[in-house]
Amino acid sequence: IKIADIGSGYGLFLKGLKERGFSHLAAIEPNAEAARALRENFGFEVHEAGLGDAGLPHGAFDAAILVAVIEHFTDPVGALRDIRDILRPGGYLYVNTPNLGDVVLRQGWNKNFKFVHTFYFTETSLSNCLHKAGFEIVASYNLPANLRYAGWLSPEHYSSGELNIIARSIGTGEMHAGAIRREDWREVETAVKRAWRRDRPYNFIRRVIGFFRARTPLGYPLKIIERRMRSQDLLSGVRVPNFRS
Repeated sequence: IKIADIGSGYGLFLKGLKERGFSHLAAIEPNAEAARALRENFGFEVHEAGLGDAGLPHGAFDAAILVAVIEHFTDPVGALRDIRDILRPGGYLYVNTPNLGDVVLRQGWNKNFKFVHTFYFTETSLSNCLHKAGFEIVASYNLPANLRYAGWLSPEHYSSGELNIIARSIGTGEMHAGAIRREDWREVETAVKRAWRRDRPYNFIRRVIGFFRARTPLGYPLKIIERRMRSQDLLSGVRVPNFRS
């Protein structure tokens, strides 16, 4: 199985695949520093270019990975079509991205949304993009917003919900009626308003902690406690349910 990781960064996802026995791995990474680290640290096949400029042959891969990347594309449907082209017929794509329907806005240090993201998706809108690009949905799993790592000393330690979708590439002639679903914007509006309400107490706590940390003798002990909390494995004990088909 030959797998392409698009937007590989420093290769942690590919490293995990390699440790699980996958050997035909390719990285598509335009950042020069990250591409060099991928070669030197792991010896992966690296295409140091953006997806549209990598010159990848059609049908060269059995599967592709798009983790925390699609929200950066200025033309997500066009990018998904490029990915479909490099997959063999029936090849698989795994997409991970923040879920607009369960977003944590983080009004504090990461103001509102992250400005490096050009798009945010709900499950419906992402599924629609995949259908338009020539994919069918095989399975999906929504990871809910996680507040359990946030605390009185570290209110910023919480994350938005995530969409996780596995799709299969198909020919445009295989598209079936009803594949494109209508977005329920009232549902999105309700989710965003709920996120604003959820954000307010945590950002207030963050400002209070920041004030005392900087202006009282409690600052150093608070910093030590917070450092110990951050050193914990945040994913320990987390059980990810099975994808639903």
